[in-house]
Amino acid sequence: MTCCIGLIAANAATNPPESPASPPNRTLANGDALPVPMVQAFPVYPKEMKKVRGKVVVDFIIEKDGSVQAATALEATSPQFAEAAVACVKKWKFKPGLRAGVPVRTHMQVPILFNP
Repeated sequence: MTCCIGLIAANAATNPPESPASPPNRTLANGDALPVPMVQAFPVYPKEMKKVRGKVVVDFIIEKDGSVQAATALEATSPQFAEAAVACVKKWKFKPGLRAGVPVRTHMQVPILFNP
């Protein structure tokens, strides 16, 4: 059983914006930078779902200190996968995003695939 994680969107601002994002893990002009994962735990595969494939898209905020807040499942193939994915994302730590060299809150989404 494996899980696959990939960052798909990032927006840096004082408050999370609604606009599309730049590609992740990219340094931008003028001292701007997207968050960099420092600690990424993998989700625990739910035992009752051990023969089922699944996908969860988790939406969350990276705070100025690199912690994750407001993690929620936007879409999920099952509640069990959603619970496991959100629980693991809440444990992640990041080097925060920068705007003009100053740490900012960053809105992100990540797909997590569950594959037996």
